[in-house]
Amino acid sequence: MLDSFRRSGHVLSATPAFCMIWWFLDFSLYNTQTVLLAWASIERHILIFHNKMITTTKQKIFYHYLPPVLILIYLFSFYVAVIFLPPCHNQFRYNAVECGANPCFLSVEILALWDSIVHSALPTLIIAIFSLALLYRVIAQKKRLRQPIQWRKYRRMSMQLLTLAAVYLFLNFPLTIIMLVQLFQDTGRHFGFGAQLYVFFLTYAITLSLPFVVCLNYLTNDKHQHQRIFPMLTVSQHQRMFARDISNTV
Repeated sequence: MLDSFRRSGHVLSATPAFCMIWWFLDFSLYNTQTVLLAWASIERHILIFHNKMITTTKQKIFYHYLPPVLILIYLFSFYVAVIFLPPCHNQFRYNAVECGANPCFLSVEILALWDSIVHSALPTLIIAIFSLALLYRVIAQKKRLRQPIQWRKYRRMSMQLLTLAAVYLFLNFPLTIIMLVQLFQDTGRHFGFGAQLYVFFLTYAITLSLPFVVCLNYLTNDKHQHQRIFPMLTVSQHQRMFARDISNTV
């Protein structure tokens, strides 16, 4: 849709339905991945340091499966309500990116505050805080336990999250700062207005980079698995095997 707008100078279909669907996909999918990553930042602490909490089927459902399902239901319901059934009148600009980029619910102060803080700023802070806390706890646990096998499990689980969190924070944090200042400063939405458009489109790189981050983690883990299955033989091991074969032949 963005590529079509860039080439033609107007949206693909100049209808209110198309614009609202575009808004819904943009807001719901992006903020859903933000909140889910925030929950994953918390859940990693449970999986690594409190794994006794998920030993039974009921515990797995309650702590592992239910939270993401509730997050999906809540966020999709919220954006269906505020975009397709808004308490205001949407204005559409078919010659602007995303039909003007701002659904009218963002002009309702309570909804704008709720969406900006609960769905964006707070999850971003949770990702940053819990990711740093996870890194600290894993390093401290490694020094305390001194168990290589246990440490490998912790490393895999933590690095998967920390890599995703680092990419997300690097690309999303500037937009979060601009939004927070706009909400709480007297300058209002004029702060960072020129840079906001560029920073906003920078967040699209998060979605585009996630497959590469996942593949990188997979390849790293796969390399360690192959090393465990087919360990590299040292020179002395080759020598011992060669001497054993000669003695057997003789």
